[in-house]
Order: sequence, then structure tokens, then C-alpha cells
Amino acid sequence: MLYAIVVLAKRLGADFFHHFVGDAKPEDLGAIRFWVFMILAMNVAWEDLPSVSLLPAQLRTDMGVMSWLHLLPGWDTIYASYTKLVILKTVTLSLLVLAMLGFKTRFCVPCATILALIHAGMLREYFNFYHTGLVPILVGIALSFMRCGEGLALDQYLSRNKTTSTSLPFASYGWCRYLCWSIIASAYVMAGISKLRNGGPGWWDGVNLKRIVMTDTLNPMHFEWGLEHEITRLPLFVFSVLGISAVLAESLYGLVLFSKRARFVIPLLTAAMHLGILFFQGILFFDLILIQAVFFNLSQWVPQEWLEKTTVKQDLRNDVQQGRLHQKYFSVFLFLMLGLSICWLARIEFYPATAMQMYSNTQADGEVTYKKVWAVYEDGHREEARLEKWIGAVADSRYRFVFDRTPEAQRAFFDQMLTIANRAPHKGKIIRFDVETHQWNFLTDPDDSNFGRVIHTAKYP
Repeated sequence: MLYAIVVLAKRLGADFFHHFVGDAKPEDLGAIRFWVFMILAMNVAWEDLPSVSLLPAQLRTDMGVMSWLHLLPGWDTIYASYTKLVILKTVTLSLLVLAMLGFKTRFCVPCATILALIHAGMLREYFNFYHTGLVPILVGIALSFMRCGEGLALDQYLSRNKTTSTSLPFASYGWCRYLCWSIIASAYVMAGISKLRNGGPGWWDGVNLKRIVMTDTLNPMHFEWGLEHEITRLPLFVFSVLGISAVLAESLYGLVLFSKRARFVIPLLTAAMHLGILFFQGILFFDLILIQAVFFNLSQWVPQEWLEKTTVKQDLRNDVQQGRLHQKYFSVFLFLMLGLSICWLARIEFYPATAMQMYSNTQADGEVTYKKVWAVYEDGHREEARLEKWIGAVADSRYRFVFDRTPEAQRAFFDQMLTIANRAPHKGKIIRFDVETHQWNFLTDPDDSNFGRVIHTAKYP
């Protein structure tokens, strides 16, 4: 297999480059670096990592490469220390901003990526392997092995010599840009074909997609629009159209690697798809909306006076050297595709590696099961609890994944939540939390304005 890839790269590398890759300037790769690390910095700034110290250790589960860090002496003490977590978040955010601006990129880009990986991994350990913010991390890993600091980088403007010489031809920057595109495209393609493999052709059936949408709409979510009644009245064919559109958009996303027209159309349609997910399901994939911009020439939006401060001395190479360059990068591309294919075929879910299998199962009976969390006050009244008010780490309604933990872990979580909630000033003392499990079948009882009935109530304590 390895020999076949090398031979294939030698024979087809140059042709593949001329047909699909194309030259790029250092500024083009620098713009991708800026944009990707800006997204990661926004994500780290948004997350309340220090409040992880308020969560019970019983919630933690194995989370891919994070399990290796627990082998380090004293690593577990970080989780219980608010101060240490503040320091970790501050250092991570600082390095992400420096990497975004292009300061000491050969050091800041890999270090910032590793810290962003750890930052996101710590949150996932307590909840689940969610995918928000994951694709930019994967692109950041790739950029760590690229010379992405030779365009639109702060280093150039701080240097006394405003002319930067590089031995890299424009073809190298073109290949690096293409590899970044490939990682993003592969994530979508794996998500689309996972739906077909795990859910079959019936995945886009209106009943299945309506079940998925209504489950998220009725569960506690960070963004709630109060449109449950309007959404449930939509006919099933609307959900079928949405399901087919989602599968096609994801499965055909790989066309961006082979068509300039697709690189213009598909990212725009995908951004619209994510806005639809926000509207129907209350889930904001802000990172995936923003990352679509890397398929456009971001450097053309940079003021020209910024670009004129740096001149790249292009190294002209003969045909043999160019052929070797294309062979090297095409081999990297093929190995990347092989690795991702193995990850998908083996259904690997080992953070940060993933086969992108979210929402890929099928259930066509129309039955929706969802949870509601209520805070019960000492005067007897109760109201729906928004737990992120008291522990920021559970934002985005991640606490719904706590319900999949052991009974002991759930009790520890709500005991801690009760203690913290009663520290905050509010209109009364909370004496317990009630977690209701609701069940509703929209096929047999479509007009139920209460969306089903309570089948179980767990009280904490």
C-alpha cells in the first residue's frame, strides 16, 4: 500500500497539482492561519473552563489522548483548582492570539494548537465527545507542520529587514492550502456517508429527521426560540427535503477539492445549513459557519499596504525539482486520505480522531424522549432550571449528557449544583432538582400540545 501510494504520487502528482491545487502565495496560507486561530481563540474565550473545578470528578470519562495526560504526576490536581484552570485558559488564549497574529509562528502555532486541544478535551471529559470546535483544531494540527508564518505575520512587521526570503515555491503554499481544505472537506464527507452507513437510505425519511429535530428542540438547549408548536406542525415532507439536503451537502462536500465553482457554492450552502440547524435544533456550530471562509481568497480582503511591506523572493526550480515537490505533497495528501478512510471504516472515536458519526442512527417509530430539569424551592413552587447560570462549563446545555452517567455521578453532580445554586442571590432557597423524562409520539398523538407525558421523575436529593 505504501509503495503504491509513492508510485502513484510520482506519476500523477504534477498533473493533480495543475488540475486541482494551483499556486498560492504566503499571504494565502497566512490568512488561513489567522482565520483558523481566530475561531479557536473565540471558542476558548467563550468557554468557562475554570468552572470545571466545581464539577465532581465522578463525571469524567476517558477521552482519547486526554487519558495520556492523566499519566503525568499531578495532572489531576488541575481539574480541582480554579486558579490553575484560569492560568491554563489565559495561556491558551494568549498563545492562540499570538498564533493568529503570526508572532513566532513556528513556536506559537503548535503550542497554541496543543493547548487548544487540551482545553477542549478537558470539557469533553465531563460530558461527551461533541464536535463543536473540533475541525479548527484538526486544521491547526496541520498548520503546525507548515510554514504558515511567512505571510500576514506579525514577525514580518517587527523584523528590521522587511524583505522575507524563502526557498519555498508558490506550489508549496498551494499544496499546504489544499491540505487544509482536505481536512475540512473530509470531515463533512465522513459525516454524510456515516449517515448512509449507520442509518441507511431511510436516514433522510421525514419521520426520522423530525424525531432528531424535535428531540433537540424539546430537550434543554442553549438557544431556545419557543417554536416547538410551529416546527411540529410542519409536514413530514419538509423534514424529508431537509434530510436529503443535509446528506447531499455533506456527502458531496468533497467536490470543493476538485472544482472552483464548488468552492464558491458549497461553502455558502453549508453555512446556510448550519444556520438552519441553529433555527430548528438550537445548536450553534459557529466554528463551522466561519471556517467556510477559508475556501475563499481571504488575503484579497487584506489592505494592500499591509501586503506591500513584505516581498517574497521566489525560488525558481527546474522540472525535476518541481516533480519531486509535487510527489512529496501528493504523497502526504494520499496518506492523509488513507488515514481518514481507515478512521471512518473502523468507526474510530478517539479524541481528536473521529469518524463523524453524530446524528447518524435511524429511528422511524416517531417516538421522542427528552428531559426537563426543574428547580424546586422551599415554598413549594418550581421553575425550569438553567444550570449554566451557576456552572458555566455546562453551557450549551451539556448537562443533558450527565443523565447518561451512573446514578452516583448524577447524584454528585446535582448535590454540587444545589450547593452552588444556593450561594447565588435569588428569590428563594432551592431544596432539590427534579429531572423529568418525557415521552411523546408525534405519529400517534400529533396534536398533543404538551408534547407527551412524564414517564419518570428523578429527584436530587
